[in-house]
Amino acid sequence: MLPITKNQIYLNSVLDKVNASKNVAVIGGGFIGVEFAEQIRLLGKNVSLIELSDACLWQAFDKQYTDEIENLMKENGIRLYTNRKVTKINGDKKVESLTLDNGETLEADLVILALGVMPNSALAKEAGLELNAKGAIVVDQYTRTSVPNIFAVGDCAEKNAFSPEKMYPYY
Repeated sequence: MLPITKNQIYLNSVLDKVNASKNVAVIGGGFIGVEFAEQIRLLGKNVSLIELSDACLWQAFDKQYTDEIENLMKENGIRLYTNRKVTKINGDKKVESLTLDNGETLEADLVILALGVMPNSALAKEAGLELNAKGAIVVDQYTRTSVPNIFAVGDCAEKNAFSPEKMYPYY
């Protein structure tokens, strides 16, 4: 397994594999997994999204909102399996199916592991910004960092803009 890299040749080869597939399983219901599932479904593929927690995007949104998101995904043909764990990837020379912890088998000829991202926060650390235990830049609800006039968004920043627990004072 290799991580998805930002290289055009590599990304084209990934797209070729997606286009050649019929049944795609995405393991992980965070932002990356949900986005992959949505975009692959738009290509007309059968998509199953498997999330270990009780809701997709649970780290960023409350249950009421995640329910709405999940209903939209289902309405658009994505099969959701929450509170489920993949126990086995089946197949000899290539993937044929997945086995879930409840014994259910899902057809799959392509599996995408969207199990999280590692924030690229080396520059932020060098600049003296506060990082959390996972290496993400700590921000308040306005995306302000611990250093005045520096803001952070995207995969390198914490995702707490919708439920503020930390507020940096106005600088």
